[in-house]
Amino acid sequence: MFANPIWSLLLLSVPFLVYWFVIRPRLHAKLTEIYSGVGSLWSRIWARVYAFRTFIVTSIGAILIALPDLLVIISPLDFSFLPQPWAGWVGPICLIVVQLMKALETKPGEQK
Repeated sequence: MFANPIWSLLLLSVPFLVYWFVIRPRLHAKLTEIYSGVGSLWSRIWARVYAFRTFIVTSIGAILIALPDLLVIISPLDFSFLPQPWAGWVGPICLIVVQLMKALETKPGEQK
């Protein structure tokens, strides 16, 4: 997809950079400390996934866009079975998923 693999590397680094420079300072905590007081292990994992669902979906989208380009360069894999343009499929699908998540979390008035 990208002519230069540096763009793929930059795209893969964006989720890490957003977490490190935006999310972590705003939370004033490490990811392991967030929801550490919630019951069992699976409850804590679910609470973290639910809290960071938009960030997780967009990070997965970035990985799905950049990873095939890098895997073709470092290994003899053939991704010709992927629909072309690959980013043209992944981007709108991630956008639709984020839009659905935001629509489902919106509640009328003061309802909680």
